[in-house]
Parts: sequence; C-alpha cells; structure tokens
Amino acid sequence: MVMRQIQLLIIFLAISLTGCHKKPGTDTYPNSDAVYLDLTKTFILNEDGTVLRKTNFTRKLLTYRAFNSLYGETRINYNPSLEQLKVTESYTKMASGKRVTTPDNGYNEVLPHFCADSKAYNHLREMVVTHTGLEREATIHCGYEIEGARGETPFLTGDEPLVATCPIEKLKIVIKVPRGTQLNYTLLYADKEPDIKKGTQVDTYTWKFRNLPQHLSEAHEPDHSSSVPRLLFSTLNKPSEVMDLLAHGGFTDQSINASTAQKMIRLTGDKKTIPEKALAVQRLVVNDLNLLQIPPELIAYKTRPAQQIWESNSGTLMEKSVLMVALLRTIGIDAELGLGFPPDYESITGSFLAVATPFVLINPKGRTPMRLSAAHLNDNPSEFNNSEYSVLSQKSGILSDTITPDKGAILITGNLTLDKNGMLNAALQGQFTDAYNPYYKIEREASTHFFKGLKEKIKSSSPQQSEIAFAGPYGAMAEIRGGYCFVSLPQCSYGIASKNLLPLPLSRHSDLSFGSPLLESYQLTLSVPKGWQLINDLLATKRSTPEGNLSIKIEPNGNIITIFKQIEVIHRQITPDHYLPFKELINLWQLKKYNQLVFRIPETT
Repeated sequence: MVMRQIQLLIIFLAISLTGCHKKPGTDTYPNSDAVYLDLTKTFILNEDGTVLRKTNFTRKLLTYRAFNSLYGETRINYNPSLEQLKVTESYTKMASGKRVTTPDNGYNEVLPHFCADSKAYNHLREMVVTHTGLEREATIHCGYEIEGARGETPFLTGDEPLVATCPIEKLKIVIKVPRGTQLNYTLLYADKEPDIKKGTQVDTYTWKFRNLPQHLSEAHEPDHSSSVPRLLFSTLNKPSEVMDLLAHGGFTDQSINASTAQKMIRLTGDKKTIPEKALAVQRLVVNDLNLLQIPPELIAYKTRPAQQIWESNSGTLMEKSVLMVALLRTIGIDAELGLGFPPDYESITGSFLAVATPFVLINPKGRTPMRLSAAHLNDNPSEFNNSEYSVLSQKSGILSDTITPDKGAILITGNLTLDKNGMLNAALQGQFTDAYNPYYKIEREASTHFFKGLKEKIKSSSPQQSEIAFAGPYGAMAEIRGGYCFVSLPQCSYGIASKNLLPLPLSRHSDLSFGSPLLESYQLTLSVPKGWQLINDLLATKRSTPEGNLSIKIEPNGNIITIFKQIEVIHRQITPDHYLPFKELINLWQLKKYNQLVFRIPETT
C-alpha cells in the first residue's frame, strides 16, 4: 500500500513539473501570440505577360488567443474575372505531431467586406480557409497562388512590408522576370542586397531576412512609417508607362451625358467664382456617392467610365476623382487628376500605384492652385502638403516638384467677461495661416464653428490667411457650485484639440504623425466680478523640447486675469526617441489647471 502511494506521488510530481515547464515558443516570444517560422512570397512575370503570385507560410501558434481570434483563418482576396486562385496546401501539425488536413468544407468563398453595397464589384471574392486541429504549439502550413489573365497587368509592381503582426523567423521574397527585363527595386529603411541569378530564360532576384520583429499598429501612426522597412519593386520604367496603364484601364473616359451636365449647371448656377463652383461639385461627389475601399491592384488599377460611376452612385477613390474631374469640366473648369505619393516611392516608377492618393487639381488663371479630395471635404489648400507628397499629373504624365509641408498658425487674441451668474462672454480675433487656414471651409460654408456658441464674422479670407472675429456667450458656460466658479477657457477646435491625441501611451515603437507643424497661441484678458479670487496655483510654465515649445502664464491683477498660452509643434512626425518629451508637452497643454480657472466667490456677492 505504501509503495502504491509513493508511486502515485512520483507520477503526480512528474506531471506537475511537466505542466510548469513553459513551451519553447512562449519563452522565445513572450509578447507574441504566434510566430512565422517561414514565410515566402514569390512574384513571377512570364514572357506572355501573365503574372503569378505565390505565398507559402508556416505559422506556429503560441497562445489561445492566436487561434480563437487572430490566426484561425487565412483570407485571400482575388478577382475571379481576372485571376485564378489555387490553394496548394493547407494542413495543421498539432503539438503531438499529428497532421490534420483542412477538410473540403474548410474552404468557403464570401464577398469581401469592402464590396458591400457595390453592384459593380460584387464579383470579387474572398477565399476563407478555416484551419482545423488548432491548439497551442500547433503549426499551420498554408500555400496558395494567384495567376492573372494575359494582358491585364503585364508588369510587376509591389510594395512589400518586411514585417507582420507576429515575428518572422525566416522571410524570403523571390522575384522572377524574363531574361533581360529591367527590375527596379529599393529597400526603404533597411539595407540588404538581393541574390541575383541570370538564367537563359529567367532572371531571379531573391531577398532573405531572418528574425524580423512583429509590428503592431499604433494610433496616429503615419501611413508610411520609417519603423516599417519595405521592399519596393517595379518593371515599369517611366511615368508615362504608368499613365498609359491607367488610361488603358478607363482612367481617361470622362464623358458625361447631357442630363448629368445640366444637373451640374443647375448646381453651380448661383456660384460666382471658380472656387465656389468647384467646392459645390466636391460636396456633391463626397456626400452623395458612396466611397468603395477596394484595393486598386485587385481590379488591375482600372476605373469605370465617369457616367457609369455617376449612375452607380458609388466608386473607389480613383473613380470618384475621375468623376469629379469630368463634372468640373462640364461647367468649364479646367481640372485634371493628380496622384500624390511619398517621395520615397519616386525612384521606383510604378511602385506607388497601390499607395497613391488620387486628387483633383485645378489651376485657375491668376489664382492659387486648388487640390481637392473626392473622399472628404478639404478645409484648406494645404492638405496634400502634409505628407511631402510628390504629384504625377494626368496631363503631363511627368513628376512635378515635391510639395513641401506647410507650417501654419492659429493666433487668438481678445477679451473675456464673466458675470456673477457664470455667463462667459467673449470678443475674440482669430488669425489662421497656411496649413491651418480654413479657406475652403469658409468658401463652402461661410462659417467655421471653431468656438462653440460664438457668432462669427469673416473679416478677410485668402488661400494663405483668414481673419475671423468671434463674439457672444461662449458655449462652455462657467459652473457655480459650493461657493466657487469653474471657468473653462476657450480653445479652438481646429488646433491641438483637433488631433485627438489623448490619451497618449507611456511609450511608442513607431513614429507619431502630427500633420503640419503648428503654432497655436492665445493672448486673452478675463474680467471677473470684483472680489472674486483666483485660487489656481503655479500658473506659469515653460518647456522646450526637440519637437516643440510651450509657454503658459496666467496672472491675476485685481479683477483682471491676463492669459498667455502658446504651444509650438515643430515637426510633422515625432520619432520614438523624441516621443516622451513631446508627450510631456501635450500633457502640459491639456492639463486641467491651465484650461479651467477656479474662483472663490465672496459670501457678500
């Protein structure tokens, strides 16, 4: 009996020790849900002009979350009218080594979410491969290939990030082109030369990378962050080839029928200037046509004819831009379509196709050029300057000079008056310049609504600067309770407040995109009833950092409070090295004691 108990105790201890031992994968990647053991992407341009794309991966699952909500499925988008999809392998090797092949009912085609409410693109498909036999330490093996139809995209172009949402132990990118075909390529934010093999019929370029860290997206991360290395490649050699490609895809078919043209004439009939007419058309295109977020490569970078886009009441960003150009031309405005993209993409012609932002360019004689989005209503002419975009013009087919990002300023001066009932009246003057000048918003709406409840008077407005007077009872009424009055100071909704930065996390691993550099300043006086005492303490501070400067000084003098608040953000992107000082700057600016003043009300009042 004693021996039996000892044997049971030994078995129990052995099981306990085994259960306490951490899995090797968990030890190696303690902050990851999974890891790519191997990931290979292959791009092949054949002699007949067809393109074949292959993807093969082996992914190990480390947590329960990995297969419950993250990696239990592989989703593959493709266009059946232009492409053929073949899943070459799909099976799971469980922790015990048992192999579980994906059953026939594990392959299901659905409509991609970005095709919702789109009759024109409801032929697109998403293959959902549901993996089975999933558990911690299981390994998913999956491979598929997509072959394009002949002549649809007889070129290679790509923008491949060298990161994923989980670490990658081995990454290989292979590009094959017919012998003698020029392949243009570059690595952004990384340094690695390919292994090049020249064959009798095919030239092969191979890049191999090891132990790449995971990249998880963060709030306010720029679209093309320097923390994400990427490989750009293309067999297109000249901008004119890109324009020819787009033209072949319906890009230039901007014919509008007489009925639609008459609608545009009626829409803009009461508008006097080109900006007014253009902004009226923009409002129609933005608000009345549904925006389809369809990846351009999935439809071979094609657009439908302008009239067809109009009748379908929806379109991709490129299509809505094409339509907007056509509508503007029907009312006599010389508009053209431009493509904006980061200058890093400029050296590899065509690599920008998947990331370019279409917009409408208008060059009225004697006036500042207008750059209008077809996705949203612009507030000012500087919007497309924020990302240092380069521009490819539809008419010229050549690259223009790089647009440099504009700075801008919001300068507010004036007087505030607080009465015994807690009503705060304001008489303010605002000067808005360059990137923070709401010129288009004023032209479109004749108002800005930058200060809640205040009436506005536009004193002057030009593409470079606008001056606005604000007056009346401020919308954020002061609160009186327990013998104290709490007064919220006015803050323009167009400056720091519009960035939605708070709450800022303790640290970042990627750049933070701020937009255009900004100087925001307030010089105000606040008059309060006699005898009211300001009880806020330490109402002066200064900070100077590599990313900006801040100065605040609030001084009482009898019943007059002098208020000076100023913040300057110097750069449009904040690097992780400079993030903490920037975070301190923003937190100080938003600190409650500098934005809400508290007064003790004497008992006699």
